[in-house]
Amino acid sequence: INERDNEGNTALNAAHNNHHVTVMRILLDHPDIDIEQAYNSKNLALLSMIIRDYKNSKYRNEYYDMFDVIIEKTNVNTTDRYGNNPLIYAYWEDDIGMIMHLINHPKVQMNTLLGQNLSDAFEENRRNFYGY
Repeated sequence: INERDNEGNTALNAAHNNHHVTVMRILLDHPDIDIEQAYNSKNLALLSMIIRDYKNSKYRNEYYDMFDVIIEKTNVNTTDRYGNNPLIYAYWEDDIGMIMHLINHPKVQMNTLLGQNLSDAFEENRRNFYGY
C-alpha cells in the first residue's frame, strides 16, 4: 500500500493528485498506510499539500473532513525540507479557518511550529479571545 511508482508517488499521493477523495479516505483508514512518507521529489507532507491545494478545490469540504484523520496519523509538528509546516502553508493560503483549526488542535505544538516567543503570543491571544 506504500509502494511508489516510477515518479515516486504512493497510492495516496496519486489519489490526492487526481482528486479521488473517496479513495483517499479508504487509504487513510488502512492500518498499514504510512502518510509520514515524503511527497515524492517535493518532500512535502501530505497534510501540507492538501492545505495548499484544497482552498480552491471543489472538494474543499471533503478535504477539510480528512484533516483530523491525517493529523491523528502523522506528526503535524514537523517541517518539510524547506522548513515549512502545515501552519505556514495555511498562513500562505490566507486560510484563517484552517489556521484556527490547527492552533486549536491538541496535537499541534505551537512552540514547535512557531518558536517559543511566537507560541507564547498565540497562547495569550487565544486565552484573551476564547477566555481560557
